[in-house]
Amino acid sequence: MAEQSKISWTDSTVNFWEGCAKVSAGCANCYAAARDARQLIEKVSHWGKGAPRRKSKSSVKDAPAMNRKPIICDHCGTAQRGAVTMAEGCENPDCPSNLHEHIQGSYHRRRIFSLSLGDWLDDEVPIEWLVEMLDTIRQCDQVTWILCTKRPHLFWTRTELAQDYDFDHGKRELCGWLRDWRQRTAIPANIILLTSVENQEAADRRIPELLKIPAACHGLSLEPLLGPVNVAPFILSDRDKAGFDNQFLEPLEGFNDLKIKWCIAGGESGSNARPCEIDWLKTIVMDCAEYGCACFIKQLGAAPIEPDPEHDWRPVPNIRDKKGGDPAEWPAHLRVQEWPKGF
Repeated sequence: MAEQSKISWTDSTVNFWEGCAKVSAGCANCYAAARDARQLIEKVSHWGKGAPRRKSKSSVKDAPAMNRKPIICDHCGTAQRGAVTMAEGCENPDCPSNLHEHIQGSYHRRRIFSLSLGDWLDDEVPIEWLVEMLDTIRQCDQVTWILCTKRPHLFWTRTELAQDYDFDHGKRELCGWLRDWRQRTAIPANIILLTSVENQEAADRRIPELLKIPAACHGLSLEPLLGPVNVAPFILSDRDKAGFDNQFLEPLEGFNDLKIKWCIAGGESGSNARPCEIDWLKTIVMDCAEYGCACFIKQLGAAPIEPDPEHDWRPVPNIRDKKGGDPAEWPAHLRVQEWPKGF
């Protein structure tokens, strides 16, 4: 758990468990798998098919504590106890909004990313763990939850199992919440659903599955970005697609009100980072701007490259941050960090 996360597009992280299995090229240099390999907590691997996942002991207590302080100051990141404090000013006396009259108070609802050390739709996780996670999310309704998966196709089977488990164990609240979500009669308004997409192949496979899931907001985690991805067809709703000729539109037919509303993109970090061409990021930024999708460039990565007439490609100059994470060092057109409207 991290009440103040280092991940720039979220405020906090909550991991109900740790561990996963690698499923595609984007997983090759997974930081969570590398962290687990150091065996800092247990002398056993939690990564790979058949490996036991490690259950968190604190997440079901940490999340409600965050839910009780759901408002975050945009200026200093201090958590506030409720909307009333927004009128009174930030609770942090050293906040710039309290020290300088020309700086207006600005706040947003706390964003919690889960899971950063696993996949919430991992089918090797005991179903009772997923039940506990979903019931915690159900009860913590004052914050925004960001749920990311590489397995969107498993949503229906996993949530059905969770619904049945809850019913069989006499707990009706989660069962009804999941039933209403699955039937689209009451979609949770505070959940953003993301799927990880590292290249066009992953996009064509995962995004249509993501858009089948009822959600107040669908988004993409395009990190690590390993190749160009055409996001435009997925940003457009079917109503917007008239005259837009693209081979990837067919899988989305029938989902008239569904489209991607948020794209997070970034290059890979770490000592074995694979190159990220800044033109890939530029295209995503341009498509998001043209078709009305929030875009968040997280980092250029440890190996950003750009076209070079003489040598095809060269490292992007003047990047000193080891993750390419300092926007001040980026080309101006990539300095875009937006969240979807209402979140």
